[in-house]
Amino acid sequence: MRIADVLKNKGAAVSTITADMIVSELLASLVARNVGAMVVVSSAGLAGIVSERDVVRKLHEHGADMLDWPVSEIMTTRVITCTPGDSVDSLSGLMTTNRVRHVPVVEDGQLVGIVSIGDVVKTRMEELQAQQEQLEAYITRLVIGDSCREMLTEAYRLRRTPGRGTAAVSHRLRRSRR
Repeated sequence: MRIADVLKNKGAAVSTITADMIVSELLASLVARNVGAMVVVSSAGLAGIVSERDVVRKLHEHGADMLDWPVSEIMTTRVITCTPGDSVDSLSGLMTTNRVRHVPVVEDGQLVGIVSIGDVVKTRMEELQAQQEQLEAYITRLVIGDSCREMLTEAYRLRRTPGRGTAAVSHRLRRSRR
């Protein structure tokens, strides 16, 4: 599955802020939007990303005074990105390698979405569920197919046996299904 498919399912809306926003305003926005990270944009485009983790780490290091700082002081400027054409599996590896939970999706220099680790896990679980259903259907077709062949073979054999009528065939078939 491709990142474009993930965005199609979840939507391509991205919560963005500017680097001059105050950290306390950032926190209010994270809560209001129920998201774990926001992309920082400038007139030049993608400037960074800031997550709950960034806030917690800086809060631990500097105390509550940092809540009055601009977001530019705590944001991550080396942003890991992906494209809509990337696979979910490759993004999963990228997130693991770089230890990030949110990855902006960029196409032709434009921000077109964001994918979280939760989106990746949900997509993978849906893929596994679909594979399981396909395997179960395949196995069911094989088992039912074999059972039907066996019953038809037995019915044909019984019909050909002298002294056996349709009642014997029906009785034998009912016993074989138990």
